[in-house]
Amino acid sequence: MNDETPTFFPSVYNVSLDENVPRDYVVVRLNCTDNDAGLNAELSFFITGQSAEGHRSKGA
Repeated sequence: MNDETPTFFPSVYNVSLDENVPRDYVVVRLNCTDNDAGLNAELSFFITGQSAEGHRSKGA
């Protein structure tokens, strides 16, 4: 059962980058943990959207 909420360190990440960065460029490394075990302890992150101001949000 995946009943633990991930915790990010720090809790907020602010990232800026030029529009011409190379493909597969590492934008940010996240530091995140939770108290689940086994497969439920594996975390995946992806970009989920972009605001009108150009800000993107992450999914966990």
